[in-house]
Amino acid sequence: MSDTPDAPESNDPLMRCQSARGTSRVICFSPDHSKTLPELSVAALTEIVKTWQEQTAELGKTYPWVQVFENKGAAMGCSNPHPHGQIWANSFPA
Repeated sequence: MSDTPDAPESNDPLMRCQSARGTSRVICFSPDHSKTLPELSVAALTEIVKTWQEQTAELGKTYPWVQVFENKGAAMGCSNPHPHGQIWANSFPA
């Protein structure tokens, strides 16, 4: 978000602080909520990987750090039962 205030700069060796900007995206892997990623067809997995590649390339033009990951289970903070992943991108130094 461009209207987010900047953090105060800090050169403290222990508690370094700097501003960062970024975005996040959710990718639903399947409309079938009962399937997990390894249970999907090769064609479906191919489309998912293509989406990861496209999103990484697109976001990488703006942000130096892009992370693609799967959310799975309550222990990982997953709030939706359907198979999905996320992409986080931000301006943290890579």
